[in-house]
Amino acid sequence: MFLIRSRPFGHLSGLEALEAVLATSVFDQQITLLYMDEGVYQLLDRQDAGPSDHSSVSKTIAALHLYDVNRIFVCTRSLAERGLTSSDLLKVDGRSLFKSLNTEEIRNLVDEQDRVLGF
Repeated sequence: MFLIRSRPFGHLSGLEALEAVLATSVFDQQITLLYMDEGVYQLLDRQDAGPSDHSSVSKTIAALHLYDVNRIFVCTRSLAERGLTSSDLLKVDGRSLFKSLNTEEIRNLVDEQDRVLGF
């Protein structure tokens, strides 16, 4: 599982996580992504890199399904703490790419994983 907690701009952790996901996908592994804390900002429908030179990761996230990466989760609590809802998140062809999980569901998901890589 890839646990993404870093904001999309100001450093490269989010982009590095997505590169690792894409590299792992070629090995026919079941890939799980979980966005929590500041990482939920990577999922916003409209991202603005502002003065930084970092490009938006939203195009890469939107293309993950092309690599059979379909287990993408977002922490409901993290969204709420930032005044966000699932309607604020990126959609492809009008449908959400992410399943929202509460704290208990996240605990169960993490327990199921063989490895957890944090970004």
